[in-house]
Amino acid sequence: MKNYLLTIISILALSIGAIAQTTVVDFETVQDPRTEPFDLKEYEIAVANPDKTAPNTSDFVGKAVKQIDPDGNKWWGGTNISFGGEIDLTGSDIMTIDCYAEQAGPNDTINFRVEVIDEFSGNPTVAIDGFYTDATDTDVNVWKTISYDLSGLSGSYTKIVIFFNWIGHAQDGDVYYFDNITLPGYTPFGNADVTFNITDKFNNATDVGLFIDGVASTLTQTDNVYSVTESLASYNVTLGASVGVYEIVYTHMANGVEVRDTATLLCGNVEGTQELIQLIIVEEEEDGTATAVNVGTTPPTIDGTIDDVWDNAKTHTLQERSWWGSPTGLYTQWKIMWDIENVYLLYIVEDATLQNTNTTNVYENDCIETFFDMNQSASAGYDADDWQIRSIRGLDTWTGSANVDDTWGADIERAQVETTDPVGYVIEMAIPWTSISGTFLPLDGKEFNYDVCVADVTATLGTRAFREAWTTNIDNAYNNTTLFGTVTLTDATSEFTAIRDVSQIPNLSIYPNPVIDRLNIQASNIIKDVEVYDIMGRQALKMTNIYKGSFVMDVNELDKNAIYIVRLKDIQGNVSSRKITVQ
Repeated sequence: MKNYLLTIISILALSIGAIAQTTVVDFETVQDPRTEPFDLKEYEIAVANPDKTAPNTSDFVGKAVKQIDPDGNKWWGGTNISFGGEIDLTGSDIMTIDCYAEQAGPNDTINFRVEVIDEFSGNPTVAIDGFYTDATDTDVNVWKTISYDLSGLSGSYTKIVIFFNWIGHAQDGDVYYFDNITLPGYTPFGNADVTFNITDKFNNATDVGLFIDGVASTLTQTDNVYSVTESLASYNVTLGASVGVYEIVYTHMANGVEVRDTATLLCGNVEGTQELIQLIIVEEEEDGTATAVNVGTTPPTIDGTIDDVWDNAKTHTLQERSWWGSPTGLYTQWKIMWDIENVYLLYIVEDATLQNTNTTNVYENDCIETFFDMNQSASAGYDADDWQIRSIRGLDTWTGSANVDDTWGADIERAQVETTDPVGYVIEMAIPWTSISGTFLPLDGKEFNYDVCVADVTATLGTRAFREAWTTNIDNAYNNTTLFGTVTLTDATSEFTAIRDVSQIPNLSIYPNPVIDRLNIQASNIIKDVEVYDIMGRQALKMTNIYKGSFVMDVNELDKNAIYIVRLKDIQGNVSSRKITVQ
């Protein structure tokens, strides 16, 4: 009888220990936990253990291979691991991960940094360093159990991010393995009631449908909203991706063509209820090109109020909507114009929840990120003509690429206005050409590459729930310009006329070029006005009320060995620009 009782006591002790510290990832019984790698050369799960010795004798592990580009970027490559549950931290906890590195790090340092994230309740994201090697322990090609001190943290957390060898400690092609992630106080989510709300924004789609893992749901339509609530099993990292990860297919007919949008649902949260929002927008398809019209004689006033001159510019929308998160109702329109001094941008954003209080990770706020590649390098890494300009909703701060700060922003005009119908915000900007390039000359027909990305954060201090962009569909625009679209400048002052056929002054000839003192100008039409600007956008000469088809312009007053832009307007309103060099 005593032996029986001792056996029971022993089992209870083991059970209590298992509850206290749970192994959530081991690649053995569950070989397919859902992980989301980023900025790595290779990533595999459930590969053969390279060294089945203590402390890790298991058969299968996870593998990551670093990808560092020639400019030293992407050192942050790692993987996201969602728990499908929560860990309830009490202020005296630890997390452990078995780690293995094949190559020694620079200065004998290899750092498996971890971020602990709360996706639902607003607890702050915390980064914790975990040193595999340092000056006191330089051994590689061995398994080591790294303990992460969670003391001082309290509350619930639902996700971690593992960075395979943090900043400055990795080289391209370095190989790392990981296994046996243990967490304190882990509780998986229960089943969830998931409500799907599909909004036909312009109420012009037909045959709206929803399929969950291939099975059709019965939708109820109210005005332009289609909805249904389904009870679904939640994801649990200890069970793997076979449960709680669903393929969601939204279908509708638009202009006689079936449109299918596919998304992945990771089911489950603290509340046990989820809402998925899908926005159907039957709109003109974007092709990654835009024309910037000239503002003419009346540039917009940068005050957040949309002046009539913006009516001359075409409305573009952000249609890359399936690369980050789940739709939240975020919807963005933008316009672009220019003159000799500035590029003008207008953003109109529909976003029902204002979130802008994250000062640690400023990108995790409602924000618009404007990207320029002024020399069209279309390459990995940023050069001096590449820009990421972040405008945070409701804040007058400047962040983004290394060259963007409040000092740089002093030359930029920017205004923001909150809107109520629909709820959202408007951002208007005038950016001097000289603030984004020292060599770009704004002339009719000139091109530059451009993109814009808008982020929606839906919870206080939360992560970005959804992002949409014009042309880029992966998270690399901050250090890679290859997917940007192209903007072409035109001297036409309206997008909605036959721009190229009528806007150019016919048979215009300007000579000699280079010029010393006298510039000859001839055209089929009568020229009314001429303006000359230097490359900084400053007006250097001006002739008005000329009314001649052929005349000579004295350029003696212009600086020698300098480049200027000559802008001409004829009596029919046609406008042309030419670059000249004064010797």
